[in-house]
Amino acid sequence: MPKPTPNIARFVKALQAIAARQVLELSHRLTAQEILKGTKADLSSWVDKMVDSVRPFLIKEYRHGMRRAMMDHQAQLPGRRIDPRVLRGKMLVEVDLAARTFIVDSLAKVEAEANQVLKVIRRQLKNGKLTGHQAKVQLNRHLREALGDSNKAKVTAEYHSHALGQQGQQLLARELGARSKTWICEFGPRSCKVCRQLHLKTVALDEPFIVLPGGGPYAVVMRPGLHPWCKCITRTGMKPVKPRKKSWEEIEIEERVKRG
Repeated sequence: MPKPTPNIARFVKALQAIAARQVLELSHRLTAQEILKGTKADLSSWVDKMVDSVRPFLIKEYRHGMRRAMMDHQAQLPGRRIDPRVLRGKMLVEVDLAARTFIVDSLAKVEAEANQVLKVIRRQLKNGKLTGHQAKVQLNRHLREALGDSNKAKVTAEYHSHALGQQGQQLLARELGARSKTWICEFGPRSCKVCRQLHLKTVALDEPFIVLPGGGPYAVVMRPGLHPWCKCITRTGMKPVKPRKKSWEEIEIEERVKRG
């Protein structure tokens, strides 16, 4: 397994530090009395703090993608350059939106898992099967597993770093005049069925490669980063894509996503 870049390694440490503080906060707040009262795990106050913490790491990956786009198109556009600082406003908007989306989504999952555990602990406390101390130990163990998993932090950091790099590449390519993008699958044990099916698929730069059923924040796939460990990339091109008629299945899925 390749060693993570220094930026991703720092990203992982930041996520682990945040998780440790979240465990302490929830452990302090969720006493046996609070559990019996039906108090739920709530991490919503952490969204803005986490966005501020991860923003610098995602910006670096985004800029890396922008530089890659410039190198890809140097041969096609000799002499033309765009100072990435000109696009700083757009970059910050996209980075903040991506960071907020993944943080809200991941915290919601942790809260849902914790609340299921709290439900079991509450029932055991009421039935006298657990003491207050035992309930606290059991809750702390779950919180450390859910929030403090170092492997989960590494997967999260690598996944979102790769996705933001691809996003930055597309932003600069658009400014250079690119009109299409092609999905390049990295075939291997970690490539998924959808990634393999998308290999060499070319679409207009502002169109999704695919719209996944079920909705959710990641249903509309604009760039690689389809799943954890996804290492697929895109190649942007200057030629326009001939418009094609959407199938009724694609139209139905897109409508379902819009309705939520």
